[in-house]
Amino acid sequence: AYVAEMSAAKLWLVYCNNISFAFEEVRRAGRALTQIDAGFISEMHLLRRASDKFAEAIARLISHLRRDEVRRAVVYGAGEFFSLLLPELRALDIEIVALVDAKAAQGAYRVGDFTVTTIQALDKAPGMDIVIASASFIDPIKKNIAEAFGGTPVRVYSV
Repeated sequence: AYVAEMSAAKLWLVYCNNISFAFEEVRRAGRALTQIDAGFISEMHLLRRASDKFAEAIARLISHLRRDEVRRAVVYGAGEFFSLLLPELRALDIEIVALVDAKAAQGAYRVGDFTVTTIQALDKAPGMDIVIASASFIDPIKKNIAEAFGGTPVRVYSV
């Protein structure tokens, strides 16, 4: 389908998982682009910049995990950053032993193949590797980890 034939809402539904592809389609649409709300195009550019920012952060995080030869990890954060990080973790064959998020305090929920729980629900094994899957809430997450693990030594990886 071409952009000229779609409403902004339909365009978003079709291309929200691959913004780069949407930009290719928008370029092909030529003059039909004027039919799309200028605010919508602006939002797409902001989303693309955000995903680029995540890509750089994820690359840094992955390089630390690779350097330390992490094989198993708890991942803290079950949002958009996690969904972008997950394929990279799988490519490194890192086993995700638990997915935790503060939102699970309202009750466990599922994200893909994972049940999301609270950090308090984990067995607190010494030497555990914890990957923070967030670019925005790093300090509060680190505080939650420190409170949950007390003096138990863990390695925390973040951007």
